[in-house]
Amino acid sequence: MRSLINISKMFIFVLLVFTTFVNQKLYSQILIGPKAGLSFGVLSISDQVSSATNSYKIGFLVGGVVEFRINDMFSIQAEPAYNQKGSDISFNPGGYQVETKNRFGYLQIPLTFKVRLELLPLTPYVTIGPNVGFLLSAKAESNFISPTPVEYDEMSNYKKTDFAIDLGAGCEYRMSASLIYTADIRYSLGIYDIHNVPDGGSVKTRGIQILLGLLTTL
Repeated sequence: MRSLINISKMFIFVLLVFTTFVNQKLYSQILIGPKAGLSFGVLSISDQVSSATNSYKIGFLVGGVVEFRINDMFSIQAEPAYNQKGSDISFNPGGYQVETKNRFGYLQIPLTFKVRLELLPLTPYVTIGPNVGFLLSAKAESNFISPTPVEYDEMSNYKKTDFAIDLGAGCEYRMSASLIYTADIRYSLGIYDIHNVPDGGSVKTRGIQILLGLLTTL
């Protein structure tokens, strides 16, 4: 509970900083638009058996962007999105191979600080910031009990909130004064144990995202 309170305080602080920048009106440009791409998720499990292997699970990320440009170099952006996370885990307890496919659906809200290097028409940039995720669904499909894989609900085994730090890099292509294409790749480092089972070991999310977006000025 204390960790959740600290995370909430941090997220509120970042939101307050963002609001302060907006209220100061240092720069008059606000951009909005859609963003979507592929999400490669995997779980970091503390007490995993030595024979187990984790593979990336491929999913989709669909959402939008609201970017406030402080000046020509610095921006702050919020990117609410639906993100499919998870992991494919396999291990051999003796005699047969067990495979479990973990599937999570998150509503995530990254709030990132963006640094741009103005080189028209291409503008490279880097991003960093916190990412709060709210669990919408959690399912697993496994052949642990029977040879035929069985799907079951896992919502009760995972906490409703995830917290990560996102690091990324990308490039903008300006089509016109009011239309910009974006492409970026990110690494999401989960720092919050999402496992809800006592003595079950920590489970943290990891992810790589490849995203395309379209921005237009308000």
